[in-house]
Amino acid sequence: MNPRDAWREAFPAESAQKVVAYVISTWNELAERRLPAFSWAQHEPVLTLTLKDMLKDNSRAAGLGKGWGGEDAFQKLDKTTLKRLKGFRTDITYHSDREHPRELLLTFEWKKLKLGSRSNLAYYGQSGMGRFLEPEGYAKEEPFGVMVGIVESPKHFKIVQSLKKAMAGEDVLALLHVIPDLDGKHLRTPSREMPGLADFDTQHVRHSGGFETFMFSHVFVTFPE
Repeated sequence: MNPRDAWREAFPAESAQKVVAYVISTWNELAERRLPAFSWAQHEPVLTLTLKDMLKDNSRAAGLGKGWGGEDAFQKLDKTTLKRLKGFRTDITYHSDREHPRELLLTFEWKKLKLGSRSNLAYYGQSGMGRFLEPEGYAKEEPFGVMVGIVESPKHFKIVQSLKKAMAGEDVLALLHVIPDLDGKHLRTPSREMPGLADFDTQHVRHSGGFETFMFSHVFVTFPE
């Protein structure tokens, strides 16, 4: 098997798709309630913590475990001195030890999307995708993660196209060490990893957890008009 696809042998893809579908459906249900406490006006950490609580409360009914985390803190340490080098706080994680031969651990990083280069950089830069791609960062033992862009409403979805155009630039592709698919596509549309759930996938050079690459699925959610 090509080294870029070796991670598939150990990754429980069907279970991961079920989890991502559950996250999206729960988001949509909450957004459709049109409550001020779960609206575009709220800060992203408020939205993700509320979502995490609802995911956890209803998880067993969805046929999933209750291994949900939100705003979980961890550190990058100097292994010699044990001094803290950097702190992290993941938005939403899901863990299940039901899967064989490998446990399922999914990390979801959420970003509000607004028109402009600063918003795009927040998504693909150090505070977004970069948190997975730096050494000892997010999902450091895993081959897969989920980026979720929050869009204000369906009429603002052109913002996603702006983001994709920015991510397809040569400077960003080089920054993120993006690996093209066999057809030469860097932004792999439609998503193969999360069909019908994600908009596109990207694969990156990252040596961690026994894997040579790291794969993202990119999901976009919105609030109703």
